[in-house]
Amino acid sequence: MRYKLKLIFLILAFFIGVFSGSQMLFGFFIFVCFGGFVFALYRNVRFVVFVVFMFLFGLLRFYFPFFQNDPGELAFFNDLDQEVSLHGVVSEEPDVRSSAIKLTVSVETLEVSGNSIPVFGKVLVDTWRYPEYFYGDGLEVTG
Repeated sequence: MRYKLKLIFLILAFFIGVFSGSQMLFGFFIFVCFGGFVFALYRNVRFVVFVVFMFLFGLLRFYFPFFQNDPGELAFFNDLDQEVSLHGVVSEEPDVRSSAIKLTVSVETLEVSGNSIPVFGKVLVDTWRYPEYFYGDGLEVTG
């Protein structure tokens, strides 16, 4: 039972670290209280140091996401506050619904502010059922 409790404390330290990244002052206060509680409960300096490392690892996880997009990926342009045009090809069979159609489009170029940028990635497009689109059709999507 003692090992399970230690594991729970380590996991909590990681999550408190991630939380501290988003709410720095309040999260740090919670960690100090949590660290004091762990030290009072265990009085084991090595374990408390390990808890601190898990906290720091959680903090670093918040600031350095594992997946960083490069400028050639379509996801790099997420949250762009401009209208863009995507040029690509329907890469999967369309998902036809009663009043709409869902198209998976493999994007080849992105046009923003008159500049055409070569990119790679896929986007799911919801559109009206008609006109019909088929696998392999070239599309320009604006939005």
